Amino acid sequence: MIVAVSLGAGGSARASATGSTPIGTFDYDLRGAGVKVPVGCFLTHSIGGSGKRIDSQLAGVDCMGLAATFSKFCNWRIDFAYADTDNRTYKTSRGATHLGW
Repeated sequence: MIVAVSLGAGGSARASATGSTPIGTFDYDLRGAGVKVPVGCFLTHSIGGSGKRIDSQLAGVDCMGLAATFSKFCNWRIDFAYADTDNRTYKTSRGATHLGW
């Protein structure tokens, strides 16, 4: 995972972070047929803000190799759970559902 942090001078601290993690292989059902997504997809998340205020956030899945050739996601969404340093969730956010291919 790659993380970048920047702090502003005076006032509340501004911070941002970006990270990427591999997604293990998984199966899903497509119109009654089992589909296996091979290794090679990554979840990337970037967030910026100050304290518990979020100014910007992006997330997505990128695939390469065989996974890019055979993996197509439809009807997907990304949900977020925000936690403090004691791992207590203080906010959840349900992402938009992306229909189609």
